[in-house]
Amino acid sequence: MARPHNQESIQRCLTLADLIEGLGGIRPAGLELPVSLVIDSRKAKPGAVFLAFRGENVDGHAFVGDAFARGAVAAVVDAAASAAVPLDEALAVSAEVSILDLTQVPPPSVAMATPVIIRVPDVLQGLQRAAAFWRQQFDVRVIGITGSVGKTTTKEATTRVLQQRYRVLHSTGSYNNEIGLPLTLLQLTSEHEVVVLEMGMYVQGDIRSLAEIARPQIGILTNVEPVHAERAGTLENIALGKRELVEALPPAPEGLAILNYDDARVRAMAEGTQARVFTYGLDSKADLWADEVESLGLEGIRAQLHYGQRSLHVCASLLGRHSIHTLLRAAAVGLALGLSWEEIVAGIELPGAQLRLVSVQGPRQSLVLDDTYNSSPPSALAALNLLADLGGRGIAVLGDMLELGQYEEEGHLTVGCRTASVAEHLVAVGPRGALIARGARSCGMPPERVHEVANNAEALACVLALLEPNTVILVKGSRAMRMEEIVHALARDRVGADLGVRPLEADLGVRPLIHAMLTPDATVVILGFARQGKALARYFAEQGVSVVVSDRRSSEALAADIAELDALPIRYVLGAHPESLLDNCTLLYLSGGVSADLPLVVEAQRRGIPVSNDAEEFLKQSPAPVLGITGSAGKTTTTALVGAILREAGFQTWVGGNIGNPLISDLARMTLADRVVMELSSFQLELMSCSPHIAAVLNITPNHLDRHKTMEAYIAAKAHIVTHQNPGDVAVLGFDEPNARGLAHLTPAQVRYFSGSTEVATGAFLRGETLILRREGQELEICHRRDIRLRGFHNTVNTLAAVVLSDVASASVEAMRRVIMTFTGVEHRLEPVRRWRNVLWVNDSIATAPERVLAGLAAFDEPLVLLAGGRDKDLFWETFAVEVVRRVRVLVLFGEAMSLIDVHVSRALAEATGPRQLEKIIHAATLEKAVSEAARWARPGEVVLLSPGGTSFDAFRDFAERGERFRTLVNALG
Repeated sequence: MARPHNQESIQRCLTLADLIEGLGGIRPAGLELPVSLVIDSRKAKPGAVFLAFRGENVDGHAFVGDAFARGAVAAVVDAAASAAVPLDEALAVSAEVSILDLTQVPPPSVAMATPVIIRVPDVLQGLQRAAAFWRQQFDVRVIGITGSVGKTTTKEATTRVLQQRYRVLHSTGSYNNEIGLPLTLLQLTSEHEVVVLEMGMYVQGDIRSLAEIARPQIGILTNVEPVHAERAGTLENIALGKRELVEALPPAPEGLAILNYDDARVRAMAEGTQARVFTYGLDSKADLWADEVESLGLEGIRAQLHYGQRSLHVCASLLGRHSIHTLLRAAAVGLALGLSWEEIVAGIELPGAQLRLVSVQGPRQSLVLDDTYNSSPPSALAALNLLADLGGRGIAVLGDMLELGQYEEEGHLTVGCRTASVAEHLVAVGPRGALIARGARSCGMPPERVHEVANNAEALACVLALLEPNTVILVKGSRAMRMEEIVHALARDRVGADLGVRPLEADLGVRPLIHAMLTPDATVVILGFARQGKALARYFAEQGVSVVVSDRRSSEALAADIAELDALPIRYVLGAHPESLLDNCTLLYLSGGVSADLPLVVEAQRRGIPVSNDAEEFLKQSPAPVLGITGSAGKTTTTALVGAILREAGFQTWVGGNIGNPLISDLARMTLADRVVMELSSFQLELMSCSPHIAAVLNITPNHLDRHKTMEAYIAAKAHIVTHQNPGDVAVLGFDEPNARGLAHLTPAQVRYFSGSTEVATGAFLRGETLILRREGQELEICHRRDIRLRGFHNTVNTLAAVVLSDVASASVEAMRRVIMTFTGVEHRLEPVRRWRNVLWVNDSIATAPERVLAGLAAFDEPLVLLAGGRDKDLFWETFAVEVVRRVRVLVLFGEAMSLIDVHVSRALAEATGPRQLEKIIHAATLEKAVSEAARWARPGEVVLLSPGGTSFDAFRDFAERGERFRTLVNALG
């Protein structure tokens, strides 16, 4: 189990002063603020330090100003920054940008202020020097992993095992080079006990340099294969380069080299180290060995492990028998660091996404094995072995394996020969694919079953022509071949935990399968030209689809919006929604706020015309995994918090849906490796015929009954977020709220809960004042309640939901903690505006239902002046009224619902038998008058809270416009 949380460890993290000391040996005063490092200015945020690297095509110095504009506190630049990329713009961002030149001898003590530009001789060397310095500040066990194949899966498996006892920092993704490894080390805090680092190599000397920075005490060698042989030359040179890790280890007993006994070149490295040697493999001469290895197909592998006099059976979710070596490496590290067999097995057997080879559903009940991350002869042979294990009809789609050097012909021929014995058809892609084809034919594969194609588009067409029900399709090739494009086109609506649906790139000329209906003469009709309708119109028009937009507003009212899309061939029907729109309509899309009860929509459904919206279209086309979040209250805060955590965890993250820009506008820029956090309203969900593969329902309390009419209809709309999930998906449900918890029986997905009152079996909960994440086999302390910057118990529950969602999306616990301790909320949600005459004015304009006002009231202990009103949604005001009488001193009402709310509150005041604070009810009609009355009646030490309980549509476009108007009025006081 995880160790108790160490409060002191949270405070010892990298500061700007630490970074400068590592870069140049001096420690300026006044810069003891925590920082994070970014190499992409678009990821800069308050507290970030931007490293201005010069790339082959882009010079980071051109983006220093952008980083400062996004809140970066510092930028590290080359002293000899290109004259073509001056820093004048960066200096202009702030009137007082400090410059610290570390290329000169600095004064013994110097005081600095942020933002600051730090000049160094070379940014890369500076980063590495700072990482080495920071590493030396901690008494921590460092594990380095290298080898030709299997580094990343070994890193992840090792981390899972060690997390059973230790707090582990590990490199994310493939952060295994001269930039990625230092960036990982600079995330070290005093709470970490073990660091697991992947170490990559292109040429000799690379591993030695990385080891000098990281100073590992334990080194793991996976294997030596002809990967990157084009650069390294021979296998002997590759072995010499990998051997640098064990040569860098300290002598025994501190140093430990964990070596693959089954690889002769790795086994021979025992002679090149002073460290203690521990071997693993399938040979009984190894210290830790395995037999009875069995592939369970897509369920993983099973084997018997032997160590000393102990033998035991284990299972793991890793795919393919070759993964036994990954399992053995993780177990070996666990043994080295004193874990019990129970802890090791618990870590090994934890379920999790396969990092390289994953399965997705394809057309005609096919199964697609996506192993497109990269390719080499050993990894291709391992993937083919899995194809054989699955049995049945198999198609191997294999592309070029690059950087094999002198081993190129032999490697491709060997893979082709193995393909002949395991696949029914071979689709060989690219010029080197011809070698695979030759190898297959030479080993007996009939020529009519060997298909040579030039590119991915031809490969897709070939696979579709060969496809029969229940076929297994293996797709594998080097990264440069971009063979994930084939997987995207084959994948259908739902996929595994790390994949999404996406069409082939436009230059391949292949339409996404999901749009088989959109032939060249198809017409898409969009009702409503608000932000979602406009985004849909642009999206389809840019795909060459005929688009008709209909809106009840006039051309004059929409002039600016129409002008924005003037270059696109869009036809407009304005002023009404005539039934003639349906005459040539292939698909009908509704913009946000357009009711599904409109006569035109009902008629479309009667005619069998599919009706959808931008949210459903995005879900079907997203290339990235989508985390969908809904609820009657808290979804905006939770969505923003999850987005911030995933960005901190290193993912390119897109946040939108019901908030911000429609996500479909960003679809073309998204990739498989990204994460999408999508807020979904009941309006969007009521049309859904698909669900996100990670879906959260925070709560379902009365809301929007003016639209849905009954609570049952409202719950049914919300339920669509989980009812179309698959067994491999995850539903995250609020355990404390019966309507949310009750959806568990409607989804086939795995269910995880979050709760502020109950210790749930899997998910997140509050134990005392500590937030706990419970996974299978382990518990992790996230933080203390007082560490959360958001006010109110409801935001503690929202934070618990964000923890579960972020964990499912593979964010680290460290990233969760860092964000939770700094996240101050979203605009218009309990947003402090100003303290005037010792009165705090707070904007909670997003509270558009009485239930949400209650959460806002509970966030304050101070006496309250409440501004409430707007437009009613046929909701229940009784509980709101009782709580207002108990908690609010002055109630200022405005907008259409003013009299309705007064009736309920006055009745509650007359019937109150317990404590009451309400002294006065004021009618102010407009928001301007409400602010004026609040300023008149508020007393020092009180809080004036705009938390309306009704929508803004009686006077404003949306809650944001209402909140912005409130801000303006408050800031004008005095």
